[in-house]
Amino acid sequence: MAFLDIVAAGVIVLSLALLVIAIGSYRRTGNPKLLYTVGAFVAFFLVGVALFAYEFAPDANAGTAVSAVGLLNLLVLLLLYFATLKR
Repeated sequence: MAFLDIVAAGVIVLSLALLVIAIGSYRRTGNPKLLYTVGAFVAFFLVGVALFAYEFAPDANAGTAVSAVGLLNLLVLLLLYFATLKR
């Protein structure tokens, strides 16, 4: 098993666990800012899926995979920033 397989699987499992926790927190508190956190964990899950797909796609382009993961990471950062804004 390659290192990237382990990383992708870890990202997927961790992001799903954090997503469940964030949804539970939103349901308990009703705080709309937690929806940004939920969105961030969904994007984080998509990072893991993109890494996993890159690893197992027979004709995967490394440039496309790096661009997709980079954009998703940017989305995660923006969503977490909006979740912590004071307003």
